[in-house]
Amino acid sequence: MLRHRLATTTALTTALLLALTACGGDSDDSADDPIAGVDEETPAEDTDAAEDDARDHEADPDASEIPLPDDVELVFDWETPEDPNEAAALHGAGEYLRAIAASVVAQDPDAYNGYGVEQAAEYARTQTELWIDGGWTMYGTDRYYQATTAPNPANEELVVVEFCNDGSELVGKYVESGEVVPDEEQNETSVYHYTVSMSPAPGVEGFWQARSVTVEGDAPQCAG
Repeated sequence: MLRHRLATTTALTTALLLALTACGGDSDDSADDPIAGVDEETPAEDTDAAEDDARDHEADPDASEIPLPDDVELVFDWETPEDPNEAAALHGAGEYLRAIAASVVAQDPDAYNGYGVEQAAEYARTQTELWIDGGWTMYGTDRYYQATTAPNPANEELVVVEFCNDGSELVGKYVESGEVVPDEEQNETSVYHYTVSMSPAPGVEGFWQARSVTVEGDAPQCAG
């Protein structure tokens, strides 16, 4: 898979990456911006339907309304936490990753920009633009596994989500020709460990957004 080569924990390097690198700084994106595919307000008469939909999402971690083509698949090989907030946060982290992938496929960094705010929004835009600027889209399967969730001890409104990523079967291909990008342009590192800080989106019941992301390449806890 095309990725940034990890050089520091505070800046992005110059190759392509879907796996999350640690990048500093804030974004001008607001948590109140419209979110593609998500209703901003839930009328009172639709409360029961919304709760049913939330339970459906919790029961199926792959449930999503973010469209991806048949040749791009994100697999979330993890169990849903019993705590409803942690379950929503974990699902939201998956949706954030899907949103980046869908934006790359759409070749539009603004296609799904409501799934992350602050540093996470900056990251999503930067990564999408790198794929677009390179003339590349993605092809294959990206697998996420070994997830854990925990409340942030410094802020009760946040949930910290950690998981591993095996991107060895997700590669880049040229948009114009459809040909797979040569192996020499692909990064040898394909296994990463993510830490994503999630928070509930204001005005959207049950919807959680990514606020910050970091990654460790060749993480020993993800081996095997």
